[in-house]
Amino acid sequence: MMERMGHSQIQTTQKYLHTLPDTDQRNLDALSRIQNRQP
Repeated sequence: MMERMGHSQIQTTQKYLHTLPDTDQRNLDALSRIQNRQP
């Protein structure tokens, strides 16, 4: 997340993480969809 937001320090990124409360779940859901795809 830090890299995606362009921050050089984790402290800066942490200031904004509260604005993304469902990010972890959304990422897990996306990963699950990718893993369940049939070749």
